[in-house]
Amino acid sequence: MITRHIPGSTVGWGNKNRGNWHTIFISLDPTCDETDINYAFSFGQPKGPSIWDKVVVHPVTTEGISLWYKKHWVWVDRIVETDSQGVESCRILNLTILAWSRKVLDRLMLDAKKAHQLNGHRSICVYAAKFKYSEYQWWHMACRAKRSLQSIVLDPGIKDMLLEDARDFLASKQWYDSRGIPFRRGYLLYGAPGSGKSSLIHSIAGELKLNVYVMSLSGVGLDDDALRELVSSLPTRCILLMEDIDVALSNPLNRDPRKKDGKPSPSSTTSTPAPPALPRSRVTLSGLLNALDGIAAAEGRLLFATTNKYDALDPALCRPGRMDLHIEFKLASRYQAAQFFKYFFSPEGHEKIQKEESGAKENTSGQTAETSLRILTSHVVTVGGVRHRHELPDLSPTELSSLADQFSRAVPEREFSMASLQGYLMCYKADPHGAVAGIAEWVLREKERAEQ
Repeated sequence: MITRHIPGSTVGWGNKNRGNWHTIFISLDPTCDETDINYAFSFGQPKGPSIWDKVVVHPVTTEGISLWYKKHWVWVDRIVETDSQGVESCRILNLTILAWSRKVLDRLMLDAKKAHQLNGHRSICVYAAKFKYSEYQWWHMACRAKRSLQSIVLDPGIKDMLLEDARDFLASKQWYDSRGIPFRRGYLLYGAPGSGKSSLIHSIAGELKLNVYVMSLSGVGLDDDALRELVSSLPTRCILLMEDIDVALSNPLNRDPRKKDGKPSPSSTTSTPAPPALPRSRVTLSGLLNALDGIAAAEGRLLFATTNKYDALDPALCRPGRMDLHIEFKLASRYQAAQFFKYFFSPEGHEKIQKEESGAKENTSGQTAETSLRILTSHVVTVGGVRHRHELPDLSPTELSSLADQFSRAVPEREFSMASLQGYLMCYKADPHGAVAGIAEWVLREKERAEQ
């Protein structure tokens, strides 16, 4: 993993006469700006990673470090390799252990793995296929915080069905092996743009504690051989994500792009030269199919493919064994609009809504939900990496539900995406009444813009 830091300070500590003098390099993560620091001092430490965790302390590469591990002396050297242009390409860690058996090294690597897994409980790692050193390899891109599945507002049953199917698959390896069925599962998410396909995949990865491997089939230089090697090198438990698979390949996703309904296309019979095509990948449909379920295809992985044009896909790609479960994502319904409105203006999100529902059922003391449960009045919204603190009006659950119903009634059924509704509500981060008052005018304006 390559991490870039702004220049920092070099500090030494220890007893130099005893030979345990260590030199470290201290730097500040460039993603930490003055706004973050001022916010931490003004409002206290917010939820999530600490602002002080952005201070990076690591050994310098010019000197080694000696340490003790389970009563064994260990010498650590760090080597940074660069390419022909002087750009850092990778880092190598050399360990020298004074011991009679290599079991010490095995225990050290196991402890390091456990520490890494413990650190990753609150986040998922995202890897991407990149072309480096004259070949495609998986490279670590970032660690993303887990996203609550309840923050994704879909029609009832879709999230639970997809999560339960994926969880059941991961626990069924023995069943697949005993019946000679390849241990693979594919999901095709199709439908309107901005309807929550990628967000749902992010949430499922967090729920199942799986890392995500993102692949773009339109990468320059990617061919069938490179695609097969990338897919076969995937770990046993992971999510392979192929976004916009309908436009990824250099040719349309059908068996013969030069023909349509068994007849040559008009472009193939005309003498007019076609315009030069843009450089694209050399992945073919046959190569993609072999990579997904060929003899060398990885097992134990979950394949998620997204598309906005379901009809453009070849039936061979959509058949069971490659894409086992097809889920359509439609434009927002009134039910989704109401639920998203409640989640957006509730400081505690889905936990608050769940407490409201359970409190209404279990409240037997004669008190109403309106008096027994009040929404907190402080709300922190993150926009573009900058935190904004707003004061929400003191709404009761009954008032919030009433506003959500008014908002949903003004939203036409299946005409706007969830992304567009979120963009509208972002203009009223702490003004639910204003959001309800302006939704009718916004809907009319958006319809007129779409007709133009």
